[in-house]
Parts: sequence; C-alpha cells; structure tokens
Amino acid sequence: MYSETFQIRWDEVDPNQHMRHTVYITYGAEARMAVFAENGIKFPTDGGVGVAPVLFREEAIYRREVPIGARIEVRTEVTNISGDGGRWSMRHEIIRPDGQLAATIDVDGAWIDMVTRKLALPPPDIAERMRALIPATS
Repeated sequence: MYSETFQIRWDEVDPNQHMRHTVYITYGAEARMAVFAENGIKFPTDGGVGVAPVLFREEAIYRREVPIGARIEVRTEVTNISGDGGRWSMRHEIIRPDGQLAATIDVDGAWIDMVTRKLALPPPDIAERMRALIPATS
C-alpha cells in the first residue's frame, strides 16, 4: 500500500470550515499519480510509453470532516486488474490525524492510447507492475 501525506490549506476549505468535497478527489488523484510514478509507470508527458490512465468511475464516500490545517494521510492500493492489464481499480483512503477514516474513493480505470485516443492495452511490463501492487490475500 502506498501512503502520502498532505497539509490542508485555507483555500481547500468550504464555508463550513472543513475540507471541500472536491479536495478529497484531488488528493486521491495526486496519490494515484504518485503510485504510477513510484513504480516506473511513465506517461507521454514525461518520456513514457504512449498510454495514460483514464477513469470510468470515481466514487467518494465521506465519513468524517477534515478541518483546516490538518495533515491527512492518503493510503492507496490497486484492488483489481483485468487479465490483459487493460482495466484496473484502485482505492484511496483519506485518514485524519486522529487515525479516523475521513473518506474512501474507489476508481475504475483503463489505459488510453495518446495518439489514437482509443482504449488500449498497456505494455506488458506496466501490466505486471500494476499486478504486483495488488496486496496478497491471506
């Protein structure tokens, strides 16, 4: 499981004085891209392989508010990948400083060819790297 922390800034809160709903999604996306980068999955903008991730579903469930100034932890894991590596799912958990779960974000995605703009299979090494990120079940 990948983990990254973020400090909640004043411009990320709503009139209720807690983190805006869109900020949860933003930090999930930041963590997701960091997972790709840390695992050597590069995209065309950084010398990558010609495919990039595209989302089909992004579902957030909000459980606890996060106040301004809090330092949240975003835990990310790959939860599923298709046999050919073309489709995948991830879960992000937003954790408050007190350890309570603030939100979960589940995403389903695939790969898009950056030239044809159509769904594509990733190179085999990327599919293998993604498979390696799925936690072993006991």
